[in-house]
Amino acid sequence: MSEYDAGVLTDQKEIALYFEEVIQHTKNYKAATNWVMGEIKSHLNEFALEIHELKVTPKILLR
Repeated sequence: MSEYDAGVLTDQKEIALYFEEVIQHTKNYKAATNWVMGEIKSHLNEFALEIHELKVTPKILLR
């Protein structure tokens, strides 16, 4: 993981905890990083949501 990616994923504690749970369900850490930094964060921003309001749990995300 790049320093930039690590910074983005740890900038907010709730995002970091969500990511930590995501990687408990996969060995593909790069894909998990891309999903959380890309689609998940974009969705949160677009709909002005906090991560705890997200209906997609880490376990469901990688099915």
